[in-house]
Amino acid sequence: MKRWLSGSVVLATSVGLWACSGDPTNSFRNGASGLVATPTSVFLTEGETKEVLVSATDDQGNPLPITLEASNVGPGITVVRDENYLPTTAGGQIQGTTRFLVTANTFVGSSFQVTTEGQTLTVPVRSLPVSLAGQFSNAAPALGETVTLTAPAGVTFGAETGLTFPNAQGDAVILGISDDSTVLSFLAPPGVDTTGFVSGLQLTYADGVPIDTLETTTKLTTPAVTFPANLSSANPGVNQAVTVTASGFSFLPTVGVVVGDVDTAVVVSRAADGSSISFLPAPGSIGLPNFSGVTLNVLPQVPLTLAGPDSMAVDSTVPTLAGTASPVTAPSLTVPQIGFSSVLYDTPDFTATIDHFYKMVVPVDGSYTVTANWSVGSDVDLILCNDVACSAPDFAAATGNQPESATYILTAGTYYVLVEDFGGDASGAVVNIQVTPEAPEAAE
Repeated sequence: MKRWLSGSVVLATSVGLWACSGDPTNSFRNGASGLVATPTSVFLTEGETKEVLVSATDDQGNPLPITLEASNVGPGITVVRDENYLPTTAGGQIQGTTRFLVTANTFVGSSFQVTTEGQTLTVPVRSLPVSLAGQFSNAAPALGETVTLTAPAGVTFGAETGLTFPNAQGDAVILGISDDSTVLSFLAPPGVDTTGFVSGLQLTYADGVPIDTLETTTKLTTPAVTFPANLSSANPGVNQAVTVTASGFSFLPTVGVVVGDVDTAVVVSRAADGSSISFLPAPGSIGLPNFSGVTLNVLPQVPLTLAGPDSMAVDSTVPTLAGTASPVTAPSLTVPQIGFSSVLYDTPDFTATIDHFYKMVVPVDGSYTVTANWSVGSDVDLILCNDVACSAPDFAAATGNQPESATYILTAGTYYVLVEDFGGDASGAVVNIQVTPEAPEAAE
């Protein structure tokens, strides 16, 4: 028992002496051996402020009780030490950690430094612009006038740069970019009265860093145009094509027509010189027809989207076509010119017979896509017949999908499209059959 007590006293004495001698790691702590920043670099937008925590550490990685200061603050940014940084419950700053508030006054690639006891840490700062303070060469150009947009310092135009003006009557056409990538040349569409939105920009200080689409700080204004569309009929019946001409304008091969807000018409033909088109509106369509892919003859480079001056209304009742019960008396489907489609609307009497036929005369060898859609019923099959007897039916489109569609490689001749109420519940359905040819070489 005495020996145990004596050993305990010796041990206690040793512990006491050790404690009195101070931190046993003091011999390893020879001042600051490094500086650590969190985050190691700062990304922010123009005008934004973010915080950076910086600590001085010893050889063991422990923070040292040193208050740090920023120095060598680069251009375009402000860096201040946060005097109110109080993360401890005792009300004092945490030992060895200093918080800096970094603000981007403009968009730049910059930096600041923190130095202590021979150690220097550089913190990169990268800021991104929130708008494009570029200058238009003319803020109110005439139609057809080449306009330039000069980028502000620090920004260049990339190969994929795009320019849009909301609610304009068409899209701007990029003509080119200067050799130093700082000047964009373009043709503005009619009806511009707003700022522009530029995509595909690049930062000179950080190659490859993506920039969101930026809005210009100045706006552009161009004259609006009126589209003098002349319709062959403002109140067509179902399956009645409407022809459109417009003095001083041309229709591009990519022309599209929407009647009202939601009803897309089918363009069936276009004059070789682009002076007119014909289209089939959907039954029940009502409202102003809107034409995309239109150009002014004096400004052919700029595709426009223009509304016709007069509203139109299409009969909403789709008639039942005569003769569909037999291929011998089948009504004809129009096969349009290449690059366009045709459509035929019908209300087949599926109660009398489940099969209904439509004649299709193919003028040249080629590839033809036939599509059938319907308004009521679970499954209306589309079948292609190569003769009146339908001796070799092609069931490629009979998939049970809606719509049903298939592309056929056909030689010139007469074919029959059969639609069949396979589900048995399509009574009263409106069926539309669309034919779209492709170039003859597509058949090779």
